[in-house]
Amino acid sequence: MYDNNPLTFLNLRRLPARVDYQGAAYLLNFEVVAIRALVELGFLKPLGSPKGMEHKYFASRTLLKLAEDEKWLHDASRAVSKYWAEKNGRRKIGRLPRLQDTPTNRKATATLEAF
Repeated sequence: MYDNNPLTFLNLRRLPARVDYQGAAYLLNFEVVAIRALVELGFLKPLGSPKGMEHKYFASRTLLKLAEDEKWLHDASRAVSKYWAEKNGRRKIGRLPRLQDTPTNRKATATLEAF
């Protein structure tokens, strides 16, 4: 359909009627992973109600309208920031110190090694 160069895509005489994640990212000036997050959060709806991991397409006309909507851009940008903050926060919570690394356990380990 088009190469991976955003300038080539954006300089097409006529945009394709539907685009994938990459095209949506070019039109809205978001990262591809942010487009995936916007779909997950309900800010973008793919065409045809694809299930699960099916390839998703978006209407170019709808994306161009959203790109002109300052309120939607503001809300979408905040939602993506919040999405990644929460996701990164969950990752940090999952990294609890290992039991043998805690200071109280070092003393107990040293005592056990003395026997």
